[in-house]
Amino acid sequence: MSRRHPSRTSSARWARVRAAVLERDDYTCQIDACNRTAVEVHHVRPVYSGGAEFDGDNLVSLCVDHHREEHDKRPAGVREWDDYARERLR
Repeated sequence: MSRRHPSRTSSARWARVRAAVLERDDYTCQIDACNRTAVEVHHVRPVYSGGAEFDGDNLVSLCVDHHREEHDKRPAGVREWDDYARERLR
């Protein structure tokens, strides 16, 4: 289960969508010039800003490092809220 989104990642629906996206992207990070294995799935348009939560068109496969980089680009307030919520859910 992901520490970022525990309620989503524990669902059977998420497991199916995640597996389909990883397979669609051939388990390869979708960042240009990166050929590392993708083990994480990232929302292109964040759910908090109206992105579809379980729509494969809004999801992309990323390696761990690039997924972390994408999340680090979020506005500071969003990062702080996510960190707070994550701690409360533990």
